[in-house]
Amino acid sequence: MTYLKEGTLLQGTVCKIFPYGARVRIAGTNRSGLLHISNISRGNVLSVSDILKIDDEVKVIVIKSNVPDKIAVSIADLESAPGLFLSDREKVFSEAEEMAKRYREQLPVTPQNPILDDGLPGEKLPFDNETKLYANWQWFKFLHHS
Repeated sequence: MTYLKEGTLLQGTVCKIFPYGARVRIAGTNRSGLLHISNISRGNVLSVSDILKIDDEVKVIVIKSNVPDKIAVSIADLESAPGLFLSDREKVFSEAEEMAKRYREQLPVTPQNPILDDGLPGEKLPFDNETKLYANWQWFKFLHHS
């Protein structure tokens, strides 16, 4: 498994509780994701340990996975009503597939690069002008050694 796609619904187990969230071990893997306190519920969560316990089975949705070992997950995005996880977690988990589908439908569509006949990218690459990306671009010197 490399990067998990945003919007992927996962089964997991709470393996560690922090003041700021919980670590959720993804079922069937040796990987885990961070469930931040703000992503536990859209309701008011004052203490993670009041809501979740170690070894709790949960369903989570991937909300960010830019680096293979840094996965951000959410339960709040699976709630059909704000705060539902606090009052009826079984309902949240039973509606998880439908809510994950809605979440994926709201994701922005990334345009494909135009491909030439030879399989190479066309003129329009999805990169900005590199000279604007670096504040000290004028300081860079590229020397050619013969």
